[in-house]
Amino acid sequence: MQDLRSQLIAQLGVTPPPDEPPAASDAVDPLGANAHLESTWVVMLHGVLPVGGVAALPWDAKLARCQQATAQALKALKKAGRGRDARALAKARDEYLARREKLAWGRVKARFQEAGASDKAYRGLKQGDADPERVLRHLDKVSDGELAAAGARRLRELLGQ
Repeated sequence: MQDLRSQLIAQLGVTPPPDEPPAASDAVDPLGANAHLESTWVVMLHGVLPVGGVAALPWDAKLARCQQATAQALKALKKAGRGRDARALAKARDEYLARREKLAWGRVKARFQEAGASDKAYRGLKQGDADPERVLRHLDKVSDGELAAAGARRLRELLGQ
């Protein structure tokens, strides 16, 4: 991870931040609160910050803060004429978030199948504007029987939609 970070910093031509990242853990849940910290996207983000008035990001920043810093960095990079770097950063962010969303929907589907809930209910939920990670958090609080017996309306209530 350190080698990738140093390569990205060298490629983007910026100075590394003074603080060191936390030690990598062996068994990190890909949907965990800190899973994004080891992604290529966040490593790239640390490599381009600070830029154009956007402050450096702490190594333990939450996912939402990283997304916010990325949006600010993209604007600053484009303004500074570094469109290629901005596109690379945006692509890394989009790919990471897409993988995370796909994994979350996979876990939701597996939970629906475990509970014996209908595929129709799952598809209806997925086709709506539901956040899969939020749905997954709410699914932990719902029993299998309740999930299997719930209609579309009750399902939305159970899952906070």
